[in-house]
Amino acid sequence: MASCTNCGTEFSFMAALKSFTPWSIKCSGCNERIRSSILTFFIAFILFIAFIFLFVYLTNSELSRNQTYLSILVIGFLMEILWFLLLKTGVIKSNLVRK
Repeated sequence: MASCTNCGTEFSFMAALKSFTPWSIKCSGCNERIRSSILTFFIAFILFIAFIFLFVYLTNSELSRNQTYLSILVIGFLMEILWFLLLKTGVIKSNLVRK
């Protein structure tokens, strides 16, 4: 488990989901920022965009426009979950304390 260095609050998915930037997430228990590598974020973002373009290219004729938008939203949400899990487990380096 991972927690805030300032107040000891466990890092939660809702804190990650509410944050505006994935490399600086506000702790849900205090005003401390949970910071991760911006370089790691940009690499993940480029992979995400490449995956979206590949997905749209491969399914362009099979899905309607609304289905494509919904699929992109679902993929984005899954990427958010993956980012949270990688932060929480320590794969992505951050200022969280491991318990």
